[in-house]
Amino acid sequence: MKANTEGESNRNELKKAREDLNMIDLIKKYICTVFVLN
Repeated sequence: MKANTEGESNRNELKKAREDLNMIDLIKKYICTVFVLN
């Protein structure tokens, strides 16, 4: 039971990390766009 819960939390952490990376990517693209337009 404990191993199952551990795997579940690991999956959630991976999902969260992936979402954070996507956000960073979007922010980078946004900053680049702003610099290019100005």
